[in-house]
Amino acid sequence: MRYSSIAVFVLAAVGSFGGVITAVNPSTPEVQQTGNNPCVIGSACGTNGGLAYTQLNGSSGPDNYSPYYLVSTIFAKLGSNDFALGLDLNDNSVPQIIGLVGLYSNSVNDNPSGDVLVDAFPTSPDGPLTTVALGNKGTGYSDVTFLGFTLAGLDQNSYIRFRLKMDRENAGPETLFLLGKDGGIIVLNDVPEPSTAMLLGGALLGLGLWRRRTTSRA
Repeated sequence: MRYSSIAVFVLAAVGSFGGVITAVNPSTPEVQQTGNNPCVIGSACGTNGGLAYTQLNGSSGPDNYSPYYLVSTIFAKLGSNDFALGLDLNDNSVPQIIGLVGLYSNSVNDNPSGDVLVDAFPTSPDGPLTTVALGNKGTGYSDVTFLGFTLAGLDQNSYIRFRLKMDRENAGPETLFLLGKDGGIIVLNDVPEPSTAMLLGGALLGLGLWRRRTTSRA
């Protein structure tokens, strides 16, 4: 695994709903996606905590969206309203260009025409392009970290999805994944599915009744 020392840049954009989104390109490796951070768009997403994601491959275009998620689902993964996004770049000798990293909200599932931009870097899909310094920190690392995203103000029963627009794509597809508020690791505490919980509860109840009956016969 190779690491390159690169310059640090800090750029900011104001989303139409949230606050300032800051993009930080660190000179040292940050968080690796496979270390328990769910990805929303990518090619090889490692540990994903049961979260669906948009699978990218070599033929994927430069503009991709994640699946729709319930706000409550993402909140459960994050453990808070505030979060960051990590971008793992696959680059060669040519710096890449970010068109947009965005968060959209919607009152219903799977309705692109109803999407409303919540937070984005840069400010809008038609905003200025951002050249990304070469990173090559190794597979899965957040070459660029986007700070300042939030779910605050969104209905827990509404939907969101993410967008990754790379106006120049080289050396394979990128991966966009969830990070903690300050770009840190998210520890996934998945709860059992309702059906699993019901089965477990039924088994425990049955065991309790069996022990009670056995005791009463003794």
